[in-house]
Amino acid sequence: IPLRGSSIDIHPNARWQQNGVIVAGGNGEGNGINQLSYPWGLYVDEDQTIYVADQD
Repeated sequence: IPLRGSSIDIHPNARWQQNGVIVAGGNGEGNGINQLSYPWGLYVDEDQTIYVADQD
């Protein structure tokens, strides 16, 4: 997701799982449940849930 005018602070000891699941994106631009139109924000809460803000 391209970030515009923002930065994400990822801890240097962050660990990533190899078996991630794509739930949106990769299916072309659009407003379908598995598509993104204009992603402009990303938020990770304290439970490590990732939220993506998308603007149509």
